[in-house]
Amino acid sequence: MRDIVDTIGIIGPAFFGKPPKLSASMVEISEQFIQEQEKLLCGANKKKITAEQISQNSNYLSRVGLHKCRFNWYSLLDNVPNDKPTMYILNEFFDALPVNQFEKTKDRGWIEIMIDVDADVDKLFYTTYKTGKSMVLDHDKDLESLPVGTQLEKSPISEDIVRTLVKRIAEVEGSFDN
Repeated sequence: MRDIVDTIGIIGPAFFGKPPKLSASMVEISEQFIQEQEKLLCGANKKKITAEQISQNSNYLSRVGLHKCRFNWYSLLDNVPNDKPTMYILNEFFDALPVNQFEKTKDRGWIEIMIDVDADVDKLFYTTYKTGKSMVLDHDKDLESLPVGTQLEKSPISEDIVRTLVKRIAEVEGSFDN
């Protein structure tokens, strides 16, 4: 985020003819990450944010920082105002969400690859199961032509978040304002 704000703050005057008015909404619930973000973007920590403040306030921190950018921290995406065009930056966000992994096999069709635990030896290992989710893939006509050995990942929560973001972008007719 700092690199983006820094770049816009430096090249913005040449591009727009004046310093751009910047604001950034951060969705974060980790007390440690909030402190690190605030220090990096605003130069110092104003006050320690607690879990109680995060859970009780939809906009628990607001500061002016780098290039006079207004930074607002929220506990949920639903709490972020959606009243102007917005650019969403989700660096590594989707990487942290759970996925279901599947592989197409010759004899069993689609199977789900999972991690299991052997409690006797305190060890994790990969295993495969025929699950309800993998059976749905067996009947998906779009996947029939894929070769044996193909692996797919599906993340229902990621799909829900993408739908929410698309809806938010459509509500304000795009992501950039002229």
